[in-house]
This record gives sequence, C-alpha cells and structure tokens, in this order.
Amino acid sequence: MDEFGELYKNFFVRFGMTLMEILPVGIIVTLISAGLLRKKEVLAQ
Repeated sequence: MDEFGELYKNFFVRFGMTLMEILPVGIIVTLISAGLLRKKEVLAQ
C-alpha cells in the first residue's frame, strides 16, 4: 500500500488513473446518446 501512495504522488500516474476511472463511463454514455439520437422517433416532436 505504501508503494501505491508513492506512485500516487506522481502527477502523471494520478492523471492516468483518473482517466481510467472516467473513460469507460464516458464511452458508455456517449454510445447510448449517439444511438438514441440516430433514431428519428427520439428527435421528432
């Protein structure tokens, strides 16, 4: 656990870990919204 603490002090490691946490959720949300927006029924008023 101490090794992880030392790694986490490095900006680039912390930045990479933050991206790994956010990226999968962002990709899923993007794909769902793109799929919904492709349907004409969703955009029709």
